[in-house]
Amino acid sequence: MKKALIILLCVLLALSACGEASPDPTSAPAQETQDAVTRMVSEPVAADFFARVTDVCGGELYAMADGALCRWDGALLEPLFDFAGLSEVKKIAAAEEGIWLECVREGESLPILELRSYDGELLTEIDLSGLEFVQTWGMLGRLEAGGGLVYADCEEQIFVYTADGELKGSVETERNVSEDIVLTGAGLTVMQSDGDYTNCYDIDPETLEAGKPYRLGRAMRHIYSGGGVYDFVAVDRDALGLWAVECGSGKVEPILLLRDVGLSFEGGFLPYVLGEDDFVLSPVGRGVPMHCFMGDEERPVRQVIRLESLGSVPELMRYAANFNAYNEEYYVEVVDLMSSFPNLDDRLKDLSTRLAAGDGPDIICFNGLDPAPYGQSGALVDLYELIDSDLELSREELVALKPFESGGALWSLAPCFYISTCLGLESVVGDGLGWTFEEFFALSDSLEADQKMFATTSPLIFVQNTLSGVLPELIDYETASCSFTDGRFEDYLRLASELETVDETDWESFAARFAAGEIVLNDTTLRDAAYLAALEEYYGQALTPIGWPSLDGSCGSRLTAWADMGIVSSGDVGAAWEFMRFLLSDGEPQSGLFAGSFPMCRTALESLLSEGPDAAGAGELLTLIGALEYRDLSGTTAAQIVCEEAEACFSGARSFGETAELVQDRVGLWLSEQFS
Repeated sequence: MKKALIILLCVLLALSACGEASPDPTSAPAQETQDAVTRMVSEPVAADFFARVTDVCGGELYAMADGALCRWDGALLEPLFDFAGLSEVKKIAAAEEGIWLECVREGESLPILELRSYDGELLTEIDLSGLEFVQTWGMLGRLEAGGGLVYADCEEQIFVYTADGELKGSVETERNVSEDIVLTGAGLTVMQSDGDYTNCYDIDPETLEAGKPYRLGRAMRHIYSGGGVYDFVAVDRDALGLWAVECGSGKVEPILLLRDVGLSFEGGFLPYVLGEDDFVLSPVGRGVPMHCFMGDEERPVRQVIRLESLGSVPELMRYAANFNAYNEEYYVEVVDLMSSFPNLDDRLKDLSTRLAAGDGPDIICFNGLDPAPYGQSGALVDLYELIDSDLELSREELVALKPFESGGALWSLAPCFYISTCLGLESVVGDGLGWTFEEFFALSDSLEADQKMFATTSPLIFVQNTLSGVLPELIDYETASCSFTDGRFEDYLRLASELETVDETDWESFAARFAAGEIVLNDTTLRDAAYLAALEEYYGQALTPIGWPSLDGSCGSRLTAWADMGIVSSGDVGAAWEFMRFLLSDGEPQSGLFAGSFPMCRTALESLLSEGPDAAGAGELLTLIGALEYRDLSGTTAAQIVCEEAEACFSGARSFGETAELVQDRVGLWLSEQFS
C-alpha cells in the first residue's frame, strides 16, 4: 500500500464522547473518476469491519468486532483473540507492549484496565474503582497508550500508569469533556478549544510537566495520533479535511482535503494514520454510502459548488455528502455563515456585499428566511425557469410548489418539508382543510364552559401562529406595497385580542381532554406519512388537519422547511442546478435521505405514502399536501415587525388603528428598501 491512499468508509450512526460509533450500512453502485477508481465495499468486507472500537499502532489497525480483537489486513479483519470473561469492552489503546483494554468483567459494574499481549495473554491489570470520575460516569473519558505508559483520562485529571500497573503520577488539566488528549511526537498533547481557535500544550512523559500552550494555525474539532508519520493530525472545525500539526509551534499543513477526492462527511470523520499516504477514515453520521477510495498522488479534481447557509442546517452536510459520493463532475462545499458571523444582521450584510460585488456563492440556504428580496433584486434565478427548461424534471413531478412562490416566481425550494397544522376531532371541527377567522371565532363562542380552543394561547401567540395566512394577503412583493390600513388588519387584531389567555398546567390529562372534545385544537407538526394515522389510532377517532384560520379561509396548514435553497444568478447556475435536481429526484442515492419528512419529489412521496397501512389516510395526506398555500413565515422581517407592534397593542399601549398605521409605515419602508 506504499504511496497509495486507502480510505475505508464505514457508515456509523453516532459518535460518543470517547469516539465510539455503531454502523448503518448503505450500498451503492460503483463509479469512476478521472484519476482514481471509487469502488463500494462488498457486503462481507463491510460487515467484517463494523467495529465500534478502533486504534492504530505501528501501522497496524486494530478493532473490536464480534466479541474479539481483530487486526485489519487491508481487506478483512483477522481475529486475534476473544474477549472471554468480559461483559463489555469500552475502549482499546494499541501500544508496543500490547493492547490496553478498558473493560468490564462479567458480574462487575465498574471497568478495569487490562494489558494483554496480541495473542490474548493477560499481562497487567489496573483497578479503576478508586477513581471518582469512574465511580460517577462508569467509564474513563479517553484512553491513550505508548512508550511504556498508559494514560487514563478523567477529564480534569489524567492518571498515568506504567506497563507494570504502577501509578507513575497524575496531571491536572483545564479542559471539558469535548476536548482531546493524544500521544504525539512530544509526549501527551492536550487540546483546548473555544470554537474560534484551538490551543494545545504538551506533557512530558518523563516529568509529567506541562509545556507552554500554543495556538494551532487553524480551528480544529478534534486531534488524533499521527501514527509515527506526523507529530499529530487534526480534523478542522468544518470537517473539510485532515491536517498535520507540528508540536510546539502549532503549524498546520493539509494532508488530505476531502473535496480533492470528491467526498464529504455529514458529521465529520475519524482518521487513523497507517503510514505515509495511507489512511483509514471512518465517517460519523448518516448519509454517506460505504466505499473504499483508492487513488494515486494524482487526485481527481472536481468543480466546487459553494453552498452558503444563513443558519445552522445540519441536513445540508448530509445532502452534500450524498451528492458528492455519486457525482463525478461536481463537489458541493457547505459553509455555515453563522460560524463566521454569529449575528444574523452581520451575516445578511456580508452576503449582500459579496453578492453586489459578484463574489457570492452558487447556492444560498435561507434557513426559513424570506428569499424574495434577493430574488426581486436579480440576485437569484427563478427556479421555475430551470424546471421548465429541464428535460428530466417538470413541475408536475414536484409537490407543494405553491407555498414557495413569491409573486409568481420560485426563488427557493427545499428537497423536503414538514406540515405545521392544528388537529381537531372531525366530530367537532368537521372535515375541511381550512377556515376563516369568522368561522374560528364562531366555534370559539359556541363552546361550553368546560371547553377551550387551545391548551395554551394568548392574543400574541395567536397572531404569531396565524400570520403566515395573513401576510400574503396584505403584502404585494411585485409592487413593493402593503395594505395594513384597509381595515382587514385592524379587524384581525381586534378578533385576536378577544381570545382568552390560557396557560395549560395539567398536561397529564391533555390527551383524555382532547379526545373528549374539551380541548378543541392540538397544534402539531406532521413529519411523516404514519404520524397522522398513529394519532388517529391513539385517540380512537378521526382527526382533521384543519390548521389555523386565514383571511380567505384557504388551507390552514403551513409548509415548514429549513433547508430551502436558492441559486445565485452570478454563480455557476448549471452546476448549482445539477445539485438541486439531484435532491429533487427519486433514485437509489436519495433513498433514506429525507427520513422523517415529506420529499418534494412526487414519486418519492407517493412511494412513501403507499408503504403505510392506511391507503385512505395516504390519499388524505396527498390532498392536504396539494392544498398547501402558505409557508411558515414566522422568521421573516415582516412577521417580526407585526409581532412587535401587536404585542404593544395588546398591552394597551396603542389602539388597533394606531398599530395598523405603524405596521403600514414600518413594513412599507422595509419593502421599499428591499424590493423597489
